[in-house]
Amino acid sequence: MNLIPKITNYIFLIILSTCLFSAYLTNISVVLIQPDNSELHCFTSGDEYYSWLHDGNGFPIIQSQLDGFYYYGERLEDKLAPSLNRADKILPRNQNIENWSGITRENYLNRRKRYTNKI
Repeated sequence: MNLIPKITNYIFLIILSTCLFSAYLTNISVVLIQPDNSELHCFTSGDEYYSWLHDGNGFPIIQSQLDGFYYYGERLEDKLAPSLNRADKILPRNQNIENWSGITRENYLNRRKRYTNKI
C-alpha cells in the first residue's frame, strides 16, 4: 500500500483550501524589535484585508513613523494613531485607549472592496 500519493493529495487539498477561503486569525504571537534592539512581545489578529498588532488585553499597538518605536494606538476620528504611551511600558490607567479598537467597519469594508476589485 503506497501512502505517498494519498499524503500528497491531502497536502494539496489543504494548500488549495487555504488559497480559496480567508480565515480570521486571532492572537498570533509576534516578537517585534524596537529601535533600541529590545524585544516587544505582542499579538496580531486579522485577515487578508486588515490585520493589527495588540497586547494581551486587546489594546492596539502602532509603530511611530517619527522614532520607529511601537506605541499603544488611540483613536483620532476614524483612524488609529500612536499615543504617547510606548507599548513596551506599562499602560497607565485612565488613558484614552480602547481595547479591541481596530479600524472602523466602513474602512474595513472599503479595504475589502478595493481588494476584491483588483482580482
